Amino acid sequence: MRTLLAVTALLVAGSLSAQPFRAGEAVVTDQNGSVYRVDAAGTVTSFVSVGTFAGGIDFDYDGNVICSGASLVRIFPIGGFSTIVSTLAASAYAVEVGPQGNYWVASLSGGATGVVEYDRTGNTVRMFQFAQRPWGIGYDSQNDSFFVTGTSAMYKLDRVSGAITTLAATGGSFYQEGHATGGIFYVGDDTLNGVLTCDRTGTVNTLWSGTPMADPEGVDAYANGDLLIADDSGAGGDSLFVVTTGSTPQLTTLAVGGIFSDLNCCAVRPDIVIARRGANPRVGQTVTLDVTSTGAAGEQYIFASSLSANNGIILPGGRLLPIDLDGLFGVTVNNSLPGIFMNYRGTLDDKGQATLSVAIPNINAFVGISFYTAGIATHPNARAGIHVYCERSAQVTVQP
Repeated sequence: MRTLLAVTALLVAGSLSAQPFRAGEAVVTDQNGSVYRVDAAGTVTSFVSVGTFAGGIDFDYDGNVICSGASLVRIFPIGGFSTIVSTLAASAYAVEVGPQGNYWVASLSGGATGVVEYDRTGNTVRMFQFAQRPWGIGYDSQNDSFFVTGTSAMYKLDRVSGAITTLAATGGSFYQEGHATGGIFYVGDDTLNGVLTCDRTGTVNTLWSGTPMADPEGVDAYANGDLLIADDSGAGGDSLFVVTTGSTPQLTTLAVGGIFSDLNCCAVRPDIVIARRGANPRVGQTVTLDVTSTGAAGEQYIFASSLSANNGIILPGGRLLPIDLDGLFGVTVNNSLPGIFMNYRGTLDDKGQATLSVAIPNINAFVGISFYTAGIATHPNARAGIHVYCERSAQVTVQP
């Protein structure tokens, strides 16, 4: 596994011309073949047209967008696309990038009851038949399996063995793409006009139902666990909603109507977020830093700190890590003081979470010093091994 210090030696070799998706940015498809970019503030812009129909959508490990519909295509951050599979046998409403970088496409083939695994060049690897037509798919990293929704059922598809298990059979109407995180699959239900959860045991609960939702066709999660919902006919027109997943879910409207119509699915750019827990520490105290990345659950991570965050570190693909190359960076990235900078390396749990901590020495000379912490999650199929990175660092200032 590369360290951040080794990665910085790559310093962009011609990759600054890329326009990578930013933290909190999403992509949305519609039934007319259009793909849109949506920033964190809800501003929607036309991005690319991929043909007559755009269905499922997901990000690959290099930051490109994979879109299934009448065909399977790879969309580049700078615009334009390349075709992976020129013709799918039926409209493909969902696609998920698996842990090896292959593409798992739901709802196609002669009887329209299959999930097909394609490699990255478009060759068919395997096909799996379901009792019902699959409409949604999401990967569960801990069990190395996929949640799959049929018309009114939810399934588990074991990635290795190919075994299919029915988790739940309900009276819903699941014509939607879903998202899996922490062993929970979130799926839109256009009979309920809301969002359901299904866990690994098949227990189904309602997260949200009723207005302003009317036909939630796409579900994906932000790094903090909130859900982005693409609704085909919400109150006021096609809508994008954000729903929290806490004990008392809250819904906010991100965008309504405008340039899109007949929305299908959505995908949020995988991100990794770090935040200081509580107040700034005093000398002699320990500060906790919480890390979350729903898009990188189960992946290894590396964090580092620096005494400034002025210039940043340029990563391959034009990505900028918001800490600086200095002495503290070298100490922390190489794990030279593990008794002070604790858990700076490890593996994100199945919810994409980790906890770092820093033991501030009980020395008054440290009062007033600030340091900044950021990091990456790694994957062997990602560019230079870097799957996601922090766009914002966590600042800690030592108090007297």
